[in-house]
Amino acid sequence: PISAFRLYYNTLFGNDPKHLSNNWLTWLIGFVEGDGAIQTYGNGKIVRFVLTQKESAILFYIQKNLGIGIVKHFPQGTSGNKNDFYKLIVDNPSHILLLAFLFNGNLAINRRIQQLSLWVKALNNRFGPNTILFINTPVLITLQDGWLSGFTDAEGCFNISITANSRYTLGHFIKMRYLLDKKDS
Repeated sequence: PISAFRLYYNTLFGNDPKHLSNNWLTWLIGFVEGDGAIQTYGNGKIVRFVLTQKESAILFYIQKNLGIGIVKHFPQGTSGNKNDFYKLIVDNPSHILLLAFLFNGNLAINRRIQQLSLWVKALNNRFGPNTILFINTPVLITLQDGWLSGFTDAEGCFNISITANSRYTLGHFIKMRYLLDKKDS
């Protein structure tokens, strides 16, 4: 299904997105499933994509690589927020269609697939009834691609704790953890 993204990217920008490897795109999909928002408003007429982060560098990197969207800064105190944060926002319907081609058939989380179905309906109403044929089957997460790495970058953490314990030869117990935490998936 990434081939549909590549074909439409070429249509939009007139060049083959060879700089976007399948592994990077799969990483991006995992990252989006963790921290992205696939939004539909106005009875399905308005579609929007938002990716929110506390640090801007990754958003600017994604924006530069894809060539779409705008990164906005929301300083502390804006709309009652306690910390600075940044959003990559994509509103252009052609660019949303590009993302829909990327996500279609490549999502693992059912809630995201349901959100994408609303996009597909809105985009097919705008661009034509068979512009995108919706694939509602979740992908299988494997260790052979970048999805889990992207999802971990969005929602995971690694930590190590060292506890004094005389039962062990070195006098300490070392505990390493990898955690993933995603609400309402």
